[in-house]
Amino acid sequence: MRYAVLNGESMKIAENSKRRWKTIQLPEELLERVDVVVTAPELGYTSRAEFIKEAVRLRVESMERILKERADRGSNPSRSTSKHSK
Repeated sequence: MRYAVLNGESMKIAENSKRRWKTIQLPEELLERVDVVVTAPELGYTSRAEFIKEAVRLRVESMERILKERADRGSNPSRSTSKHSK
């Protein structure tokens, strides 16, 4: 069993070796917040999974940009970049 943290929430990640998908457990309160978003038809989500995949993808892309900027600054210290907040 592996663990991950998303927005300060600890999650268990159960690995299923028969497929390339992983199962995670999220706190009930967080899932309730996700459900509010998913059930708003004007936002266009059809399932929790669809919303959570997009949310994780967007967060990972954001963190990858931050890591790239840090690496770029390390190799070119004269370059200035903006600070990021969470």
